[in-house]
Amino acid sequence: ELPPDPTSPLCHPWRWREGIEWESQWAFKAFIQANPRFGGDGENPCLDIVTLEDGSRRELDSNARYALQQQRNAILEEWGCVMESLDEEGEEVGEWDCEEGAVDGGEIMPGKSCRPGSFRIVEGGRPLPDAFLKTFGPQEEVVDNQQFLGFMVWA
Repeated sequence: ELPPDPTSPLCHPWRWREGIEWESQWAFKAFIQANPRFGGDGENPCLDIVTLEDGSRRELDSNARYALQQQRNAILEEWGCVMESLDEEGEEVGEWDCEEGAVDGGEIMPGKSCRPGSFRIVEGGRPLPDAFLKTFGPQEEVVDNQQFLGFMVWA
């Protein structure tokens, strides 16, 4: 297996493979220390502001969250995951093509908008590294993990 691209962000699954995952794990612990309420299950979780490593803060409005979700999908697809899009009712729309921003083999689906959490990883793709899954949840829950989105901003 090839070494990770040195320009891959710490949130990329390449950086979570066995034997080299320590840097990403350390960075995620630092992210959680700086953002203890971000995406957590506790009382009053914070989902709209990330405190960065230098102490500055970045606000995540709906446009930023949408861009992060697109970036998340591209990262997971680049790793080898197969993504499937869902419509507002949670019905399958088809396989997501991150480069085309469309579903069903590149066909734009008029009237089908994607809401947050409207993607899932389906069988047939490359499994995510164990350390990645231990941090961000089982494979079927990774796309809904808010801490993953926050860490993407941090990393």
